[in-house]
Amino acid sequence: MLPGFILLVANCVIMVPYISKWVVGMKNPYTPRGVNLNLPVACWLPFHSHTGFWHVVAVSNQLIAVSCLAVIIITLLFMFLKFSQKVRYELKVLHYGIETLFKRSKRLYFKMYPERKAIRFHWTDPVYQRVVGICLKDSILHHKTIVNILDVFMTMVSIPAALAYVIGTAVIGLSLLSILNALNQGNYPNVILFALLCVGEILNMLVASLIGETLTHETIILREELYFIEWHKLNLSNRKTMLNFQTAITEPLSMKAAGLVDMNMDTFSSIMNSAYSFFNLVNAQ
Repeated sequence: MLPGFILLVANCVIMVPYISKWVVGMKNPYTPRGVNLNLPVACWLPFHSHTGFWHVVAVSNQLIAVSCLAVIIITLLFMFLKFSQKVRYELKVLHYGIETLFKRSKRLYFKMYPERKAIRFHWTDPVYQRVVGICLKDSILHHKTIVNILDVFMTMVSIPAALAYVIGTAVIGLSLLSILNALNQGNYPNVILFALLCVGEILNMLVASLIGETLTHETIILREELYFIEWHKLNLSNRKTMLNFQTAITEPLSMKAAGLVDMNMDTFSSIMNSAYSFFNLVNAQ
């Protein structure tokens, strides 16, 4: 849905002003410096492009350029979504590993020592506790791998995410202002155009914030899973390991834009508030 909407907005940004010019008509499509205003995006070209074949070529090139930009944005969004879901999946696997720690340990215990099936099992068995320690350390290593992967990913997307938040806030505020001005002028095509642009930016930032919120929530669940395991069935050594792990995950993982702003729903609500405040400030002047 969102990729199609982004493509629709990109084409509307180009075609709505162009159709408006075509319906109203223009007596002189050129400025004194030769810029052709009778194009979706006014520009100078080294040939006459207000009518005929070259006009079709110029309009087609601008449509292709905007569509390519939309495809790039959609691709980046898909990559971001795919990676975040992969990390989320790994966190869920880790949740399951913690939740089934003793069941997994018992299965591994009997697999490694099949001769002990004839002996009455008890959780205080030192050999069993050693197996529990192996499973617990595997979960810790899994968590460290997830953290390292997330760090690498955030190194790549931290600055782009910050730019997306800043630009998105400005676009939403300016779109609201443009909608108001267009309504006052009775320019309803521009009302539709800027409304679509505003909704598109809101959806983009909503998706990014929801993804960040989801990953943070998964790490909080991990902490709760570890807290509610049957820790009384651990020996002293395994309890120390568990406490170290619990200390490491006390602070939930979070995706940060520019290393400063958490990508979550609190940030999204702050952005919406900032955009509306910017709109009110400019409109008041």
